[in-house]
Amino acid sequence: MTAISGITRERASVVRYIGECRRHWRSVLLIAGCMAALALLQLPGPIVTMRLIDRATAGSLSGASVSVACMGLAILLASTAAVRAVQSYALELFKFRLLLRLQRRLFAHSLRLPLDAHSRYSHGYLLSRINDDPQQLQNLFAGSILSMIADACTLCVGLGFLFHLHFKLALLAISALPVMIYLFVSVRTGLKQNYSRLQESSALVTRSLADGLSNIITTKAFLLERTLERHYFCDMSNMWRTRFTIWRRRYSYETVISAITGAVPIGVLWYGIGEVTNHRLTIGQLVAFLGFLAYLYRPAEGMVISLLSMQSSISAADRIFEILDLRSEAQMQIAVANGTSQPPPRSPVPGGEPVADIVIRDLSIRYPGASQCALSHVTVEIQRGESVHVAGPSGAGKSTLAKALTGFLPSSAGAVWIQGEELARIPIDKLRERVLLVTHEPGILSGSILANIMCGAKGRAAEDAIEAARLAHAHDFISRLPRGYETDISKDGARLSSGQIQRIVLARALLRKPAVLILDEAMSFLDQNTATEILAGIRLVMRGKTLINICHRAYGVLPSDRQLLIQHGSLFERDRSGAAIAEPVLVSSGSYNTASGAHSTA
Repeated sequence: MTAISGITRERASVVRYIGECRRHWRSVLLIAGCMAALALLQLPGPIVTMRLIDRATAGSLSGASVSVACMGLAILLASTAAVRAVQSYALELFKFRLLLRLQRRLFAHSLRLPLDAHSRYSHGYLLSRINDDPQQLQNLFAGSILSMIADACTLCVGLGFLFHLHFKLALLAISALPVMIYLFVSVRTGLKQNYSRLQESSALVTRSLADGLSNIITTKAFLLERTLERHYFCDMSNMWRTRFTIWRRRYSYETVISAITGAVPIGVLWYGIGEVTNHRLTIGQLVAFLGFLAYLYRPAEGMVISLLSMQSSISAADRIFEILDLRSEAQMQIAVANGTSQPPPRSPVPGGEPVADIVIRDLSIRYPGASQCALSHVTVEIQRGESVHVAGPSGAGKSTLAKALTGFLPSSAGAVWIQGEELARIPIDKLRERVLLVTHEPGILSGSILANIMCGAKGRAAEDAIEAARLAHAHDFISRLPRGYETDISKDGARLSSGQIQRIVLARALLRKPAVLILDEAMSFLDQNTATEILAGIRLVMRGKTLINICHRAYGVLPSDRQLLIQHGSLFERDRSGAAIAEPVLVSSGSYNTASGAHSTA
């Protein structure tokens, strides 16, 4: 049953891959036509040779006939070279287009996967899938399927001519084919498993490289060089052991096949000489038959080797389609929306417009495998234009709330409404245009500082980006750089501090001017005075819009419309007079305590 399901998966992967190739059907037809032409162009050579030898043996060969035959063979050779050149060009162009499309599709789909998928697949693993597997997969068509088509054409031509020349000799010649097929079937399954292990090992090697080099400060600070070196050596050793196993199996198989294909022509020669002696076969026919044996064994051996090579490509196809079959954020949103309820009644104001910009009703979020909810039955309304400060200890659920409001995490229960629309029903791109989340992580991209500030802000000019940098207190240090706003971060990133990078990211957010801005520890690397000044500027820019500042440090408690506290996944609030509405409450010093008001000051 397992073998049958494995074959079914193989066929499904090959069929899906061929479907990917259909958009390049013109190139495929050209390549297939060239292969068919090459198979036919190989036919006249042995036939002409046979005729020349038979006539020479009979004494009826003239010099003019030899000249004409040689000229024809020269034209045939030139035609073969021209067709092969066209085929090679078309094949390389096809491989390039296919590889580019597959890698772009994989990368684009990976960017649209939900956070849960990125937590299950490490960045090193995804890098290996995007970079390595499409290169393996392009060989499935270019190096295997097309080669098998060409070998099949050659094999058919060779078999037809062999049986035309001498039926019994042809039966003797094909006696090796069943043995070759049996050996292939016996070795194929093990090789496919080895190729799967090889690609997994390659992904682990890429992950080890990413872990060590992308976290170089942590590596050096905790003296992890030897530990990571051991991990890398272990992963590399496993990969090369698997490579050696594959080589050993293939070499053993190919050696046996070579021995068989070398022994059978000896038997054909022995039997053929007897036929010539008994005048049932001419010398020219025997020479032509021996020449056409190459049209039998070479393509048959090539087809089997192509089938073996396909095992690596099929494993890569399985892994590529595994990633492509993961549901994107938009697809998951559609699935969630099919089970959501209708929006709750909204409090009207004069004119009939809703008051609340954000409505959260009984929201609970549980991470996969967790024993309890990260957020539990949270209910709150945030009015348009409000500035809200959200505080709480580490692990209380602050970032979970921020990710829930931006659609990064699906709710386990309850629902969220943004500007009167249920979050689960808002297209993900539209949602991210309205609600912008800025985290403490350095979201910096390769390229210039100006390009980093302006990315994602359509229709904004460079002057707007510079003004946003001023509001984020980034203009002064950017101006002091040798190339100013044209400084390439990918080359000069080491000269920027974590605080400077955070200010560039904040400038990017200010340039966007979203309807709702959520800052999740977005100024954690800044000193208190700078962060306080930047936050005051952000409140001015966000006037009439909704600002949610998540911060557990004291400077985050600036004059705000509301102060919320998240603790143990539950939400509490203080009113504007400072009186506690629920316990525990947020005290003015920035520490967290119960309603008794007791707290310690540093």
